[in-house]
Amino acid sequence: MASKLLASTFRQTLTPKPTSTASHLARALSTAAAVAEPYEDADGISMKGVKISGRPLYLDMQATSPVDPRVVDAMLPYYLTRYGNPHSRTHMYGWESDSAVETAAPRSPI
Repeated sequence: MASKLLASTFRQTLTPKPTSTASHLARALSTAAAVAEPYEDADGISMKGVKISGRPLYLDMQATSPVDPRVVDAMLPYYLTRYGNPHSRTHMYGWESDSAVETAAPRSPI
């Protein structure tokens, strides 16, 4: 039993794994195709003895605001593979991210 497990593990380490590029990874994690479905609780909730049907409205969204899927798609490469502070203009990483911010600003949904 242990020898089969060892052989299987050894075989997996020798098998070449396909390399994933940043665009492939970004496509796999893209949110553009995701459709948000509203959550409805058929039973509702009870609060202080009052029955409320459906999902309650949450108004405090300062730190938890939903992000537009287009913004997530545009930012995904910079979260995963292209690191850089757009305010650091003394190196290539800063120039690249600064250029991305300047290009994206006019297209932002806000």
